[in-house]
Amino acid sequence: MKDPSDPPGIQNWAKTFIGDIHQTISISNTYYGEQGVLPASDTPLLPKKDLTRAFFDGPMGREADLIQALHWQVGLTETLFGRTDEKQAILAWAKGGQPEVPSVRLLSGEGGVGKTRLASEVAYTLQAEGWRAGFIKETHVYTTKDGPLFLILDYPEEAPALSQRLLDWVSATEATSHPVRLLLVSRRRHRDWDAWSDLLGPRFGRQAIAQPSALPVDEVWNLIAEAATRFADRLGQAVEPALNRDRMEAWLAQDPQVHGLPLYAMAAAVHAVIDPTHAYTLTRGDLLLALADREMRRVRRISEKAGFGKDGLATLIGLAVMGDGLRGKTIRALEGQHAYPADSLAGRDVFDRLSDTPWWNKESQSLPALRPDLPAVAFLRRALLPEGEHPVTREDLPDWLFTVLDRAEDGLTGRLNRLLYDLSSLGDRGALDSLSEAFGHMVERNPERAERFASIVSSEAIWLAPFQVAVCSALLGQPDILDDDRAGLLNNLANFLSALGRREEAVVVAREAVDLYRTLAAARPDAFTPYLAGSLNTLANSLSDLGRQEEAVEAARKAVDLYRTLAAARPDAFTPYLAGSLNNLANRLSDLGRREEALQVAREAVALYRTLAAARPDAFMPNLAMSLNNLANRLSDLGRREEALQVAREAVEIRRTLAATRPDAFTPDLAKSLNNLANFLSALGRREEALEIAREAVEIWRTLAAALPDAFTPNLAGSLSNLANFLSALGRREEALGIAREAVEIRRTLAAARPDAFTPDLAMSLGVFGMVYMGMGKDRDAAGQFEEGARLLAPFFHHLPQAHASLMETLAQLYFELAEKLSLPIDEAFWGPINEVLQRLQNGTD
Repeated sequence: MKDPSDPPGIQNWAKTFIGDIHQTISISNTYYGEQGVLPASDTPLLPKKDLTRAFFDGPMGREADLIQALHWQVGLTETLFGRTDEKQAILAWAKGGQPEVPSVRLLSGEGGVGKTRLASEVAYTLQAEGWRAGFIKETHVYTTKDGPLFLILDYPEEAPALSQRLLDWVSATEATSHPVRLLLVSRRRHRDWDAWSDLLGPRFGRQAIAQPSALPVDEVWNLIAEAATRFADRLGQAVEPALNRDRMEAWLAQDPQVHGLPLYAMAAAVHAVIDPTHAYTLTRGDLLLALADREMRRVRRISEKAGFGKDGLATLIGLAVMGDGLRGKTIRALEGQHAYPADSLAGRDVFDRLSDTPWWNKESQSLPALRPDLPAVAFLRRALLPEGEHPVTREDLPDWLFTVLDRAEDGLTGRLNRLLYDLSSLGDRGALDSLSEAFGHMVERNPERAERFASIVSSEAIWLAPFQVAVCSALLGQPDILDDDRAGLLNNLANFLSALGRREEAVVVAREAVDLYRTLAAARPDAFTPYLAGSLNTLANSLSDLGRQEEAVEAARKAVDLYRTLAAARPDAFTPYLAGSLNNLANRLSDLGRREEALQVAREAVALYRTLAAARPDAFMPNLAMSLNNLANRLSDLGRREEALQVAREAVEIRRTLAATRPDAFTPDLAKSLNNLANFLSALGRREEALEIAREAVEIWRTLAAALPDAFTPNLAGSLSNLANFLSALGRREEALGIAREAVEIRRTLAAARPDAFTPDLAMSLGVFGMVYMGMGKDRDAAGQFEEGARLLAPFFHHLPQAHASLMETLAQLYFELAEKLSLPIDEAFWGPINEVLQRLQNGTD
């Protein structure tokens, strides 16, 4: 068999084209011949659902491909559960409005929610009504002369070049002879498609046309019952042992927002049939990993039979998930890197051996990526990230990854960030660390590889931060880099380092970026002043993270001054940046204890964001939520608690909506707002409500910290201290003691590594720990916590007394109260200077 290095049949119109046959509107730069004659119109892809494709006769009887069985094309459920309203909304848009005007809408939702299934069901309905409806294929040509056209682009963020060509075509086409509707199916929210919204206006809509979420309990049960029945029937098994509604409801109640997603419900149905004894006992990632483990056993059996050894085929399938499929040249290159055995069966080429496996696509001569995404990532985890039982060595993985990713098409940043997020959702920290480390080694072994991934350092992708640091560092090491490129890389590197908790390094790098941008702006102010302002904000945030608040305020104020001047000259372009910079300044002023000034600045930021969000809600609603969260804090600082509570509730409502649509991007923000809301409720004596909210925040931070400990462990510790406070206030002191101890242990570890950044937080958690002891009547233990907290905080207090006065005053008062009660000695050499500073602050003389 010859090397299938390229798919057959690609002709010279190798990029998608849309247009009337007599028009010359193309979204491709492809040359169509001297006469400009176009080929006949293609039909969008809309595969028929085929239940048989996931089932086959194996050595032990009827078997199933457990991953493919969950794919919408298999059709394990005939009914589209819980999506009637969303389907009708999309159909109404497709068939309504101005038929001759091309229109685009977004279908948005998290992984596993059933977006692609919903889009395909709309396409089936329109196809039955005479539309050409289905999924875009990049090698196709589409014309409008033959009737209405409904095109679906799945994961447009992972095909930016194709997306741009489509955008160009739609924006350039005022009317067509028949309706053209383009549906983008994405995990990202409407605000992430600003280019489309700005260019198309009402033709793109002001919000996603549908944002499906978790199903209610009855729909989950109906879905599981139908899927389990059809799955068991195909295997020739009884379905009754798998159908236990009480156990299902208990499973669903453990995590309704995840288990209520159609993908997880189907996975639970499949698992209940193949393992009824353990039905509805596995949650989240464990459920998907259990199915992946069973698939690994099947793949290994076929791998040895096809001459790939025990794990060679699984390695190739896992790498296909990483690279969105593998073609001939890539597979051949991997053979040279010993990703799989080359000579297991004498005389048989690798492609002959692959053609004997069910994963090889004979039509495209490729090894496609497994689908759906989440179960596919579970398989990747088992195949590429071993725990000792596999012969695959991590030492080889970085080179395999480069071979696969070097041949990948555009959209790499979006795909890798999605993949790492999905991997984190499995709850396996070790696997995520291993893959992140492998990405870094991929570039560190050969810095020239960084050029291939240069686009990654211009994107906000928190799950890629370790890889982004490696790529930035390699690019900065190039000898001929221009100053403006160097400045941009330094600014981005500072942000990536900060995201990873490497705060001292972030300050050094951020300051270097500011210095370089200042030089560039002096020579060309119009070109570089905006970048200088942005780098000053980066520096302010980095300094604040290290507790260097005075320097942070200075940098933040300079950024505000620059943006205010820019916004006065060009408000449309720079008002959003001014609003963000004001938010930043308000936070930095608050850190210094300058609360009235901070409140005034925070109010200005909220006012600007309200105006911006009213005009473009999807673009600016997240920013409005952030500014509301900050304003609530500033109000609370001044004792205006009812106002703070009202503002905090608004922030939570906005962020809960955002996180439901894009949990990877907005879940940390939701947790921050929940923490705030819990504090404000508690301050008003509404402690039961506060406790419920605080528990939700802790659960979120715990999940995030398990995936990215450097970034989110500090937040978890703060949230735990809050929770301990609320439990103690409700008299649940034994539980509170354990939670408070965990917070102290976490913050002690953080402070040992970075004392400037985390020692004041440790002092606060020690204060909470002491108050819990005090509530239990363990006064001597409590006094020890208060004194330790005060001694740790003292250097920071003497340096910045206003910023730390509130905490120090609380610790001092509590210690003196217990010292008098227990006849403890007072160390005047330590406490005397503290009392003097507190007195001066109280008198307004300091």
